[in-house]
Amino acid sequence: MIPIGVKVTEEKLGYQRVATISDTVDFASRNSEEIYREVFADSNIEVLTTEIFETGDTDFSAQLTRIMELSPDAIFVSAQQIEVIKILIQGRELGISADIPFISRVLSILKFGQYFRIQAAFSKGRVISC
Repeated sequence: MIPIGVKVTEEKLGYQRVATISDTVDFASRNSEEIYREVFADSNIEVLTTEIFETGDTDFSAQLTRIMELSPDAIFVSAQQIEVIKILIQGRELGISADIPFISRVLSILKFGQYFRIQAAFSKGRVISC
């Protein structure tokens, strides 16, 4: 699903320079990060930085500040739902422009209600699942 998601979002959003933030403990997140990097390389998408954290972390301000300083076209998040939501909220609170979308892999059906409430709260700052 990730290669197709990257292709579709790249076509729709036109990004060429991205940043990633990834959980180094969670297997699915590590796997997603690896696949993203392969797809970016194959698509000539420049990865400006890869920031990392561990499952259960709650403060992402240092990573997000470094990302913000690089002005990426998009931010890819490889994490579980709770961290994705916290990263989105903290990113917008830190001042990451609403023009910079956060893009993450598909969220589980059990979390969609919570996800869409958060997305609605930040509707000017696009959140995309792929």
